[in-house]
Amino acid sequence: MYFSHIEIRSLRNITQSTLDCVPAINFIFGANGAGKTAILEAIYLLGSGRSFRTHYAKELIKDSADELIVRARFSKEGGTEHQAAVLRNRRGDIRIRLDHEDLRSTGELARLIPLMVIHPGMHELILGGPGQRRRFLDWGLFHVEQGFFAVWKNYNHALEQRNALLKKGGQDSSIQAWTDALTEYGDRLTAQRQGFVESLCERMRYWCEFFNVGGEVSVEYRRGWDKQHSLAEALAHSLPQCVRYRTTTVGPHRADLKILLEGTPAKSRASRGQMKMLIYAMVFAQLDLHRELTGEHACLLCDDPVAELDVNHQTRLVEAIRQTGVQAFLTGVEFPHLPTDPRDARFHLEEGECISDGPPIASK
Repeated sequence: MYFSHIEIRSLRNITQSTLDCVPAINFIFGANGAGKTAILEAIYLLGSGRSFRTHYAKELIKDSADELIVRARFSKEGGTEHQAAVLRNRRGDIRIRLDHEDLRSTGELARLIPLMVIHPGMHELILGGPGQRRRFLDWGLFHVEQGFFAVWKNYNHALEQRNALLKKGGQDSSIQAWTDALTEYGDRLTAQRQGFVESLCERMRYWCEFFNVGGEVSVEYRRGWDKQHSLAEALAHSLPQCVRYRTTTVGPHRADLKILLEGTPAKSRASRGQMKMLIYAMVFAQLDLHRELTGEHACLLCDDPVAELDVNHQTRLVEAIRQTGVQAFLTGVEFPHLPTDPRDARFHLEEGECISDGPPIASK
């Protein structure tokens, strides 16, 4: 999948701007505060209906406007071209269109537009709570496993209903029906996640070496309850605790990825530089696996890699993009050391307007 044309209106400091994109690397440069990250936010909106920086729609919309609009043309691997649009207003309402027809949910468009983003806050993937890592894992499953979203949705519905009963002090008999549903979908969700993690780990070994993380990296899936028991047993044993705390204390909603460096949790052992490279390895392992399992390329958004990486790792980043074949959008104040190619494009952002600079200067 790759974008060929993107239009942005009234998003942050962008009044109106367009990009005619290339399938390779699209470099977007400009001064701090020019709106470079806003371009990436606009693209991310198309694949998720939200920003990767804020959950509040009103923060995205330009002060002088009531709504923002992002439109795009994109093509799938077989050459089929689509037109998509996302509109959000200050109330948080969202309207999504695909090929001139309204869609019911962001998920319908998200499946067609797989996006991965690397931004300065990505260290939370290692340092943050389990929810960050579950979302990272479930992104891959959502795009490669046909039945995953239905299982995930049914599990979370059962969890919501069970917790609602627990909050009201429901009796065991009324809770049991939702416990049965939670067990059914939780077992299926766990099996899908465990299989995916095994495949992801295989790719991570390669990318950890590619980015020279340093030290042996391993990833373990923690399913969210004692491995000595089945989910049904764990839910039964934990019921008194669930009643006391009025919430379900075990299950896949508490799962985690334990990321180890030399057998020790990476968050306590890895240096800041190792952590950055580990995150890049995780992202490219996802991109690699997505391409292998779907036959499609995802799109990579990378916010200010020059500020985050040394010259050697900037070069490795570009090599990784070319190797995986993904379309990429990279932002920065400038790109003095990044290797470029005639197939790439450069855009200069001034006062919220993107100006094509034509093909980049050949790498020295």
